[in-house]
Amino acid sequence: MYYKFVSGIYALNIIIQGLFNLVTPPILFFFIAFLSVKKLGAPEWIYVIAIVIGFIIGIICMIKFIIVAMNNLERLDKIQKSEKNNRRNKGNGQ
Repeated sequence: MYYKFVSGIYALNIIIQGLFNLVTPPILFFFIAFLSVKKLGAPEWIYVIAIVIGFIIGIICMIKFIIVAMNNLERLDKIQKSEKNNRRNKGNGQ
């Protein structure tokens, strides 16, 4: 029961951080483009380029994060199974 709860919370954490990794770069690039247009007089089409580049970077970051997180989740599952087996063996008197 406890391990399912921890795995569920970990999966929820992966989803939230993955979405954060996807959304943050376009927002930052939008604000950089905004400042460039307002302060430096850059053309307004820079918004489109900044948002596209931000989404590309965000997708790359999200995929990279999810791959690493899934590897850690597999490792967590192996540790949980080994601890469960150790407790079962101790209960049998071995």
